Amino acid sequence: MRLTTMTKCTAATFMIASSFAIGAQVNAAQTALRHSQAIDLSPYFIGGAPDSTVGFAGNGNSPLSLAFDGTNAYISGYNNSSSDGSVGVVKVSNVTGTGNVTVTDLGIKFDVSGFRGIDSMVYANDALYLANDNGTTSSSYIRKYDVSGDTPSLETEVNAPGRPLTIDYNPNADNISYVQYSQGRIFQLNKDTLTEQEGDTHKAIIYDPATGTAWRSVSFDSDGNVTAATFQGIVVGNLNGDGNGYRKLDDSGAGVTNALQYGADNNVWVSVDIVEDAGDSDLIAYTLRGTTEVTDSTGSSRSIDANNVYLANLDGSVDGLSQIELTGAEDGIGAAWQNDTKQIMYDVDAEGNGTLLVVSFGDERLDVYTFAAVPEPASMALLGAAGLLILGKRRRK
Repeated sequence: MRLTTMTKCTAATFMIASSFAIGAQVNAAQTALRHSQAIDLSPYFIGGAPDSTVGFAGNGNSPLSLAFDGTNAYISGYNNSSSDGSVGVVKVSNVTGTGNVTVTDLGIKFDVSGFRGIDSMVYANDALYLANDNGTTSSSYIRKYDVSGDTPSLETEVNAPGRPLTIDYNPNADNISYVQYSQGRIFQLNKDTLTEQEGDTHKAIIYDPATGTAWRSVSFDSDGNVTAATFQGIVVGNLNGDGNGYRKLDDSGAGVTNALQYGADNNVWVSVDIVEDAGDSDLIAYTLRGTTEVTDSTGSSRSIDANNVYLANLDGSVDGLSQIELTGAEDGIGAAWQNDTKQIMYDVDAEGNGTLLVVSFGDERLDVYTFAAVPEPASMALLGAAGLLILGKRRRK
């Protein structure tokens, strides 16, 4: 389904869809995200070498990236030192439930160079995939851990071609996809063996020059449509029907739509994801470092606060949106973010509720935002009362 296809309700194989042109795209019935958790991560990233007598030692000095399995979040660490140091991963349980949140040290630890960490993670099919850009091709890698049991086990690892900056699970291709510095395509790895799948479908990102190729974030929706961020802009594209790449949102040709552009050269700490079913339409959520102004694909410019997380229509505009900014202090939970370094991700939880997670490097905090999976009236009428019992959005992973 294209990103311009807006209404999606699934129960097993059931789907209802409607589509309209991007030029008329207005999110007049946006579902507001509710702030449900603000979890302090500082006790779990205390630096130092791994030490069985010191809880959470060896995970790094600060939280960096995150993954989500529908119930639990996984948070990785960053070595905020000029010397080599250890980084690791913790599991934050029950981040979307009503019970107590618990944090477990998973014991996944390894050394990285100074000012490096686990740049990106994704959970898929009972496995946790980690990407590390360690500064050189030979020292960078992608690893796969089995996390189905109580103790994670390393299944396989590869020195990724190039330096993997960010990874995600691509549900359309059923593989692990990643981007690397100065490459205008998406690399694809077999999800089981992590071997590169040369010649497979929809690799290329054909982009307009203004956004550059220093890719810093890539995410797929549940149908394989893509959004990605470079150091100068955010792009969005529909999966091509022939599988050879992506098409612009207005269907004017191959490539991706430059949804947002910004002047600051954000070489690090740029994050974007597709927020599906946010009312009448899908949106993008994004966070930028050191940026005070963005220009969308319609040519409209607006000021932003780099400490915050923003929502926009897929074309980068905010027409018709009632909620466009998250500060970290909504609903009386948590305080406003004081740092512009974040990573975000969106998926649905185990109950089918849309969930946006935000990990803040400087604030050392995990924030969770949710909205319920409520079908539109037409969908409800077609489903009937019995059908609503099995209604639920599908997870991407």
